[in-house]
Amino acid sequence: MSRLIALTLSAAMVGGCHARFKKAVPTIDDINVQVITTGGPYVELGKVWGTPDTGNQAANLLLDVAAVAVNVSQEIKAIDQTTRIYNAVDIQDVNSAMTMGLGETLGGGPPFAFSSDSDTDATLQLEVLSYGLYVPYIGAPGEFTYTVRARMYRANGERVYKKTLTCEVGAGDPQAGEMVLGVVNNIRELNEMTDEQINQSFSDMAHYCGMRFVAKMRKNAG
Repeated sequence: MSRLIALTLSAAMVGGCHARFKKAVPTIDDINVQVITTGGPYVELGKVWGTPDTGNQAANLLLDVAAVAVNVSQEIKAIDQTTRIYNAVDIQDVNSAMTMGLGETLGGGPPFAFSSDSDTDATLQLEVLSYGLYVPYIGAPGEFTYTVRARMYRANGERVYKKTLTCEVGAGDPQAGEMVLGVVNNIRELNEMTDEQINQSFSDMAHYCGMRFVAKMRKNAG
């Protein structure tokens, strides 16, 4: 089930956070990290969008009815698999994995050091808004996804950083060639995974997202 995976990470900065963050970095020696999950899992499966015009009204109607049936079936499967992921994923495991990935990669810096103590110059809060499985169209490879809102606060409560990250795990990107995960290519393979494999896959991905986030922070720090 395990295979080479790839991860793409996209981020959008809000307001003047880049400049604020760059200004704050020289005054921050160390940070601690808090990871919380406020959103639940989701599964979005490919659907039939539009049917060909056969030139025969009766045949067109049959195709439309078949498409509706397929889409309803996909919705039911998505609900079932969302419940499956919800029951399989241990949120504490995922949160700890993301913290570990970030902490191990950040280490002593730059742009600042990671600390497990609560008494630090700033706190980085990573809020997991959603996680799940996305299949863009029927028969396409599936992707595990995470959406994370990141905020950094000084000890006095001043926010100096805000970013939204979306991590997607697919196949074929050499950037993450060294990472091995049990990636889902379709819903059948998800059904064949044990709860432990599903939990491990999301935890491994959370760890890697934490690693990638450090790279993005270093770039933003200038």
